[in-house]
Amino acid sequence: MKIQSIKDTEVDEKLDLELRHLLSTCFIKAGDEIFKIRRFYKEPPAHRWYIRAEDGRLIAHTALHEKMVETAQQKIPIGGIAEVCVHPEFRGHGFVRSLLKAVHNWLSMNHVPFAVLFGNPKVYTSSGYFSVSNLHLQKKSEDGDLLWEPKLAMVCRLSDKNWPEEVVYLQGPDF
Repeated sequence: MKIQSIKDTEVDEKLDLELRHLLSTCFIKAGDEIFKIRRFYKEPPAHRWYIRAEDGRLIAHTALHEKMVETAQQKIPIGGIAEVCVHPEFRGHGFVRSLLKAVHNWLSMNHVPFAVLFGNPKVYTSSGYFSVSNLHLQKKSEDGDLLWEPKLAMVCRLSDKNWPEEVVYLQGPDF
């Protein structure tokens, strides 16, 4: 099966409906009902990769957010992987691994040294991801103050650059 990619800004009405159907089929916890009305959770991604079955049905998907993280010394571009899913009827065939490989190749060609996601290590370790505990997300307190909270994340190294050991900050919404 062929992997296709598209900029999110180029998604037409038909693909939008298909994406929302797949996402709302795969993501069913509280809060995920948002996928019935839009094809993203917090903010639109820059790009999408997807696979169709032989009969044309959309069966697997991942989104990519182009983000920057910062340490005290540097800014680093990352690819934020989100909304990774495979239709329940098609799980167990390596579609997640194939999609991530395609995204990783694109990120490498565009000189992005890391892919980052928030997911289950049992699923993503086989695609080269390792857990990190030094990523901090920006949150607002009840008073409206900005706070930094640590969040467990998974990182895939796509270059010879090592993930920083110091605190890493992700401004704006996570993915």
